Amino acid sequence: MRLVVAAVTALLVAGCVGAPGESSTDAEPSVVTTPDATASLSPEPKSSPLSDGTFVAEEEGMSLTVTVSPTTIRPGESVTFTATFTNGRAVAVDYPIQWCGSAASVWLTLALPTEPYGRTWTSMAGEFKEAALTRGLGPGGVPATDPVRREVMVTPCEEGYRDALLAPGASVTSTHVWKADLALGIPVLPGRVPFSVGANFELQNGLPSFPPDYDGPRGSWAALYKSVGISGVIEVEGSRPTVLGPGEAIDDLLDDSGFVAWLDEEPSSTWSVINLFIEDNRNPDGLLPIGVFWEIDIFREMAVPRHWAIALVDAIDGGVRDAFYCDVPCDR
Repeated sequence: MRLVVAAVTALLVAGCVGAPGESSTDAEPSVVTTPDATASLSPEPKSSPLSDGTFVAEEEGMSLTVTVSPTTIRPGESVTFTATFTNGRAVAVDYPIQWCGSAASVWLTLALPTEPYGRTWTSMAGEFKEAALTRGLGPGGVPATDPVRREVMVTPCEEGYRDALLAPGASVTSTHVWKADLALGIPVLPGRVPFSVGANFELQNGLPSFPPDYDGPRGSWAALYKSVGISGVIEVEGSRPTVLGPGEAIDDLLDDSGFVAWLDEEPSSTWSVINLFIEDNRNPDGLLPIGVFWEIDIFREMAVPRHWAIALVDAIDGGVRDAFYCDVPCDR
């Protein structure tokens, strides 16, 4: 039996400032699930595919059948995951409906571009580039150049989590389509792309109880489920897409005189966290410009008041698209 913890989480990068929707420690406990609940799936499928692109797993009478088509693609093509979750028991079984309204969650592990290294710098600029590439962090606090996990949502997306019952012998099916891209306008890198698909069932714990007169803190509560899941690999064939590597993005930032002047104001011993990750903005009404960027953040708070710089470097055309500074006294 495998148990999956579904908790209130946010993929915040260490040192991120002013994140919206931060939860209070005295918020009321609630039953919640998150897409990342599938993170504890076994890294290998429980059984071999029944046929090309079809996988089946079973756990305590609950089964998950996943068809992946195609399993070999070229960058920019699409892959369809069709997941059917079936109750083979004689009684109804509770299960959480994931974000966007599906019983199943589909996750991919995508490699990031890491080359070329780019230019070699001296003095503070050289220290910064070396620190960003060797100690920089990506979403979730992992090394910046590690592969990233991406969820493949169903469409249309009916936002929100909820609980449901699956009747004896009944099934629910969801279709998840992934266009093989790393970010907006950037195809995925060629090579092997691991995937995992899972579904949770049978809540194992209940809400914590408190005395009627209790007025102390009530931390978030994690829902614990059993799970069933499969994993496999998609083969991506083709050439490397035209995209800046992280070293080249840092070079572009170090060509910016405003950033270099800010960087030179204080020694590297004041640096606490450097974030480095690729992201895209598809929302024309958002705070960021439309496009794909390497975001490069540096926070200074070691023996100095906390202050930071955040820069966006165009991942396709190069050049600093925008930069934000919060200097002392920094209240964000």
